[in-house]
Amino acid sequence: MKYITMMLFLILFIGCGNKDIKTIPVKYQKSVDLEIQEKLEFLNSDKFFIGGVSKIEVMDNSIFIVDHSVLKIHKFDKNLKLITSYGKKGRGPDEFSRTPKITSFGDTLVIFHDVKNELKFLDENFSVAKVLTYPMKYSTTQYKPVVLNNKILVSAKSEPTGQQEKVSHIYSALILDKNGKVEKEICPFNEMYDNNRNAYIYMNKRSCISGCFNNSFLVKQKADLDFHQFSSDGELINKYTYEPQFYKTPPKIKFGTQYKNTKEYFYKYASKVTHFQSMYFDKKTNLIYINYLDLFPNQYKTRSHLDANNYLMILDSNFRCIFDEKITGKLMDVHKGIVYVMIENSGEKLELLKLKVKFNEK
Repeated sequence: MKYITMMLFLILFIGCGNKDIKTIPVKYQKSVDLEIQEKLEFLNSDKFFIGGVSKIEVMDNSIFIVDHSVLKIHKFDKNLKLITSYGKKGRGPDEFSRTPKITSFGDTLVIFHDVKNELKFLDENFSVAKVLTYPMKYSTTQYKPVVLNNKILVSAKSEPTGQQEKVSHIYSALILDKNGKVEKEICPFNEMYDNNRNAYIYMNKRSCISGCFNNSFLVKQKADLDFHQFSSDGELINKYTYEPQFYKTPPKIKFGTQYKNTKEYFYKYASKVTHFQSMYFDKKTNLIYINYLDLFPNQYKTRSHLDANNYLMILDSNFRCIFDEKITGKLMDVHKGIVYVMIENSGEKLELLKLKVKFNEK
């Protein structure tokens, strides 16, 4: 019995990809600024109305916008002129029962339907090239997948096998092969999470994911300050830690804290901690862009984070933080050196800023 228990422990330990790698502190030294390049604007009308924007994916010739209010994906040209729309609310083909996520690589658009654990590969005209699915035992989260070297990284967690969640039962990301087969389960949870797992709300168990330098993946579990760099095969390369300039330390919460409703959750928890929202890796600038924010108690009434305190971190290829400041608006995408920030999503209009990183002279 002891032998079996030890073998199970070793399997779980290895499966989580843990290695005895020291955590490297990230230093902050501001060396860039952001310059406004252009402002894009779409005016709502009786003919066409953009409701709640949840995701934006910029490609060479098009801008794709996910509207969670109608569960559609809208295609625009580079000047934000509407071209066409795809999908609708429902459970049939080309329909969504929950807000889809989108990403891209080259000239291929990828739509991620997390209810079905489905990845749909399309061209820019929404013609389907192939569809991949992976096991439903994995509960996927809100972050868009990352495609790299015929591998796909998906932010997900497995369902716990017992009443008490254990680190070995929770995977924060999955690496899939080009056919959708799960190749590796990644769980970079640290000791802080393990000791306080019931104190962290589900939102903070999720992982931000992105591409990274030298054809690797970056995974950041939202309850801590660590960044885990993995190879495309799922091997842990390095661990980094960085406390943002405007970070608010999570309060001490009693083990197993439960909240009666969303309002209480926002007032007692969500408005008191920093939330990491998204990460983007841009190959042209070889930089990683990270959006984090502070919410206000009354934001339980809305899904928008535009009126929150939004901040942007930028990491260079040496894992130095070269920018960490408050920004106006919410980071939505980075494409070939251009940072896209949404500054308005109202009944009147949708407005985006195109920003560019400018390196300071030495």
